[in-house]
Amino acid sequence: MNSNDATSSQGLMIWRITTWVCYGIIVAAVLASVLLAAVSSTGLSRITVTALNPAAEPRDPQIPLMDANDVLPDYEIAVIQTSGRTTKLGAKPNTSAVDGLVWTLNEPVSTASIVGIRLLDQDQFVSDVVTEVQLTGPRVVSHDYQFDFETQRTLSLGIRSFFETPLGAAIVVGFLIAVIWIFCAAYWL
Repeated sequence: MNSNDATSSQGLMIWRITTWVCYGIIVAAVLASVLLAAVSSTGLSRITVTALNPAAEPRDPQIPLMDANDVLPDYEIAVIQTSGRTTKLGAKPNTSAVDGLVWTLNEPVSTASIVGIRLLDQDQFVSDVVTEVQLTGPRVVSHDYQFDFETQRTLSLGIRSFFETPLGAAIVVGFLIAVIWIFCAAYWL
């Protein structure tokens, strides 16, 4: 066996080892993606807010000739996410929260990405923050308001949430590099 055959055999061995390492990276990336997507698959789908003390509800100033219902608060919910995005769920004008007000999200938001839920009293110019809570469980009480949260698990939310994270992007890049390496190894060998 001459030195060219030994060098060629050694180079072939390195390519094969590298190819197996790339296969391992692909398997690890797929497993990590599935695991992290499962963790992020729980999404907030519905919020119910109930005023525990009707006297503590904010009121608009009552002006003569104004309907008595117009002084009730104009509640609005804002969902604040780790990305800095704030999703407002719409106002419930001139409505008391004593019997509970319900907001349903059009598309669930990953609970892992929610920083806080803010209850606002919507105003013409600047909305007043009534209270803000963290999503720490199915029921949270703060400043005479009870928040009830409904969640649901969805695969599409988990996958979307996972790929929005830096770790998800890194796994995609590693996966692509491994696939390219395997194709190059197959072509050159």
